[in-house]
Amino acid sequence: MKHIVMLHPAYWEQKFGGAELQLRMHYLAFKNAGYEIFYIYIDTGVKVKNIDDINLLPIRKGKIDKKLGKAWFLYNIQIYKLLQIVKPQIIYTRYFTSWNYIASIYERKNNAKYFWAVACDNEVVPIDLKFHFCKPFEIIENLFIKKAFSLTSRFLTQNEFQTKMLINIHKKKPIKLNQSTYFFPVEKIKKDSDEIHVLWIGNLKPIKHPERFLEIVERFKNYKNYSFIMVGRPDGYYSEMINNKIKSLRNLKYLGELTNEEVNDLLAKSHILVNTSDIEGFSNTFVQAWMRKVVVISMYSNPDELLTKLRIGFVTNEIKEICSIITHLSENRELLVEMQNKAYEYVVDHHCFEKNIEKLIKLFQTDNYRNI
Repeated sequence: MKHIVMLHPAYWEQKFGGAELQLRMHYLAFKNAGYEIFYIYIDTGVKVKNIDDINLLPIRKGKIDKKLGKAWFLYNIQIYKLLQIVKPQIIYTRYFTSWNYIASIYERKNNAKYFWAVACDNEVVPIDLKFHFCKPFEIIENLFIKKAFSLTSRFLTQNEFQTKMLINIHKKKPIKLNQSTYFFPVEKIKKDSDEIHVLWIGNLKPIKHPERFLEIVERFKNYKNYSFIMVGRPDGYYSEMINNKIKSLRNLKYLGELTNEEVNDLLAKSHILVNTSDIEGFSNTFVQAWMRKVVVISMYSNPDELLTKLRIGFVTNEIKEICSIITHLSENRELLVEMQNKAYEYVVDHHCFEKNIEKLIKLFQTDNYRNI
């Protein structure tokens, strides 16, 4: 039985985000395809039940001062030793650290295959090698990453921007694999016909800008038939901000961190998803939303211009315009339903996990992966 090592800083039972969601889906598919999977990660100390019965290889978290900058390279020796013990034929990453360098080194020395799945657009932009006195570790980390780009040959991208940047900046020829989600039957999608449900989903952190969504809700505080819901892992600063707003905004609910299944159930009942992030790769939440007939309004992210080209969403960085779009969709239900149906038809044809995983498995099984 061939071994696959999934190399990622976090394990999904300890910390769950978009990358961890995709990794879990891929793990289950790899297991069904007959591979034995090992998972290397940094143990945060949160109790793990290992409900998926995976071979876990946790690394003890070091006491590293974050103020000195990213320092994933401090774990590189431990990771390489674990790889030598497992002897994987395939290494799979979905993150952007110096660990990518270790994976590429192991690949070259052991006749293995390393697949680097790009998870976010900012991973493929030019690497900053300027020395920062406040963050001395940053330049070491970035030097390892830069070297990883030069050594790695098997890149997997989510969108055309990532593909073009890898070709033009890093001189690599990647394979594009559509961001995927499990198929969801249309008969299970039930929407409220009276009230418009508007969602914001994301971890509460600065790059996601939850405060922008709060500003949108503020503008609807005197309007009836609108329900605004926020979902995301709590954060001291933003959690306090949201809880204070809830006191004066009766149409706002904050549900905290939910399981992926709970998020999907919520999407199936909702009409609009608002994304306020500065940057994304190809958001998991977008494809999950489309699979449940949810129209996306995004401030900046428009992967492959799908929202605007296919008319399955809107892109604007103006709060006032987002509010106008929400109102317009509420008052024009025929347009809303038309966009919802288009989104569902598109995602079923192009982003079903059940279809796309077959391509990735074939990539694992061939020596010339660009012929797939």
